[in-house]
Amino acid sequence: MHGIWLKSNRLRLVGKADVVEFHPQPGGPDIPFPVAYKRGKRKQWDNDDVQLCAQALCLEEMLGVAVPRGAIFHIKTKRRRAVEFTPALRGLTETTARQLHELI
Repeated sequence: MHGIWLKSNRLRLVGKADVVEFHPQPGGPDIPFPVAYKRGKRKQWDNDDVQLCAQALCLEEMLGVAVPRGAIFHIKTKRRRAVEFTPALRGLTETTARQLHELI
């Protein structure tokens, strides 16, 4: 699905996902798999991964299912890079959201 609006009351975030795929699971609900499209090649910072993880956290809150991974598609190189939503990345994403609200 393209252009899905996302929201997290807990993190006080709203946004729009480029694409959310739903991967079927045997005997369970389909698992959301967010995909972000980026124009350039991979950057040295984690900002793209944090943005994608924020989308996953919103999906988890909205749908009540775990979202363990997603992907970033780099348009320039036409490569898709898998991103695991590890505890460290989830923590960084939540810290970044808090810092964003402190700045605002």
